Amino acid sequence: MVTLFHNVTVYRERERFDKAVLVDGDTIGGTGTEAEMDALAASFGKVERIDGRGGLLLPGFHDSHLHLRHFGSSVHEIDVRGVSSVDDLVEKGRAGLERIAPEPGSVVHGGGWNQEDFRDKAGEVPLNRYPTRRDLDRITSSHALILERICGHTLCCNTKALEMAEEAGLGELFEGNDAERDGAGNPLGIFYEKAAVILRQRLVPPFTDAQVRSQVEYGIGRALELGITSIDPNDVFDDNWEQIMDAYRSVLDEGKYRIRVGLQCYITQKAILDEFCRRGWVTGAVLGHPFLKMGALKLFADGTLGSRTAYLSEPYADDPGSRGLQAMNGPDMEAAVRDGDSRGFQVIAHAIGDAAADQVLRSFEAVTAPGHNPRRHGLVHCEVMTEALLDRMARNGIAAFVQPVFLTQDVFFAENRLGRERARYFLPCASLARRGIPAGYGTDCPVESLDPLQGITWAVLRRPPGLTGTEAECFFPEERVDRYTAVDAYTRGSALVTGEGGRKGRIEPGYLADFVLLDRNIFTIPAEEIPGAKVLLTMVGGKTAFRA
Repeated sequence: MVTLFHNVTVYRERERFDKAVLVDGDTIGGTGTEAEMDALAASFGKVERIDGRGGLLLPGFHDSHLHLRHFGSSVHEIDVRGVSSVDDLVEKGRAGLERIAPEPGSVVHGGGWNQEDFRDKAGEVPLNRYPTRRDLDRITSSHALILERICGHTLCCNTKALEMAEEAGLGELFEGNDAERDGAGNPLGIFYEKAAVILRQRLVPPFTDAQVRSQVEYGIGRALELGITSIDPNDVFDDNWEQIMDAYRSVLDEGKYRIRVGLQCYITQKAILDEFCRRGWVTGAVLGHPFLKMGALKLFADGTLGSRTAYLSEPYADDPGSRGLQAMNGPDMEAAVRDGDSRGFQVIAHAIGDAAADQVLRSFEAVTAPGHNPRRHGLVHCEVMTEALLDRMARNGIAAFVQPVFLTQDVFFAENRLGRERARYFLPCASLARRGIPAGYGTDCPVESLDPLQGITWAVLRRPPGLTGTEAECFFPEERVDRYTAVDAYTRGSALVTGEGGRKGRIEPGYLADFVLLDRNIFTIPAEEIPGAKVLLTMVGGKTAFRA
């Protein structure tokens, strides 16, 4: 199939645009003026012509790090994203419970709350407290209820869930540093990091194969509507790897959805990694479908800033008794990096705090050298950084997996957590670009919106789009990037950090024909209007995957 896009503005590279693109099969055959592409098309005989309706044709967006299956799970769970108070959470939780109608006595899971959004009844005074067991008891006492914070690193249980945990032999979790207790030493139902993970794994029943497949379908469908043609979801874990791989493969095999997938894997068991290697499943390996590949191994160095579990080098400004939580010690992290690197895996590590970033970089420095990082080992999130950390990333070419859309929430509390001086290099998009650090943008969805245009807008403005735009309203305006940098990081940048920069992420002859067609030129409209752009068409490998 040969396709010609015309009546369109084609983004080639910074300040360089064309007017037409010819697609030959799954690759780009040429780009130039309409007359030039008409002449080229004449040599092919039958050509399908697509009228771009005066819109903007970009390389397809590529989300370099998200949790797509988790995003899709909202169809089977309680979704409390966007609640503005504990009372609001209770009301929305009750509505969600009625919608999914679980059996009495069963375990119910969900999440999306953010205590930073909680206000008093007038909507003015920040409450800044986590929901407790008593709050969740108001939603239900006949079900064991577990609701996670939006970051996924903190959760809250109701009383029935705590009783079920104790019956399951997990009572010791109530006494550890990862649990909150009242003045009398009784558990409040709030758990962090490892305790939260253990409770979720032990209490929440696994989804059926059919449910997981439907969740993957939902997530892919929504991604395509937003112009996303490639995703790198961190959906594979020790306890679900076969189910997740089968779900993605079966959805792609069916042919209804077209999207390129690189499965990021959080695997802690050596036996599973041995099995992966026995099957040849190292980073870049095809997993039974040409659009499905093995991605990076994922590690965790700490928690999140919103939960005050990010691991900092100095105490929190708003909690002087804490530096957060360390998820892995240094020797274990280095051993995991060495093992993954020796097996042929790209290794990426979640690091929010500066102490966590330092720990990860030390581990990467054990297997890289100045200017030499062939497996593209990378730092995920890059939130609390310093000049010294950025310089070390640049020296060894450490990749950055960045989510500018985090500013949607974090811009309102980062300075309180860190103080003005440390907040200077919070999500330093411009500093990464100035140093030439390879960076791919993403969302960490469902932590934040899946919409790439939201991430681009926050990278460019560093303030809520609704504000008037003065320098004072920007969160460290020196870290803003221009639109070309933001779009490139969401396309060719993500392709580069995931090892696919040679054939994906650009509109150039020989590159894969993965496009998104927008109804307006986001390089020329006011930046505040970028989120209002509409996706008219998404193409993956020369075939339409979504049409508005």
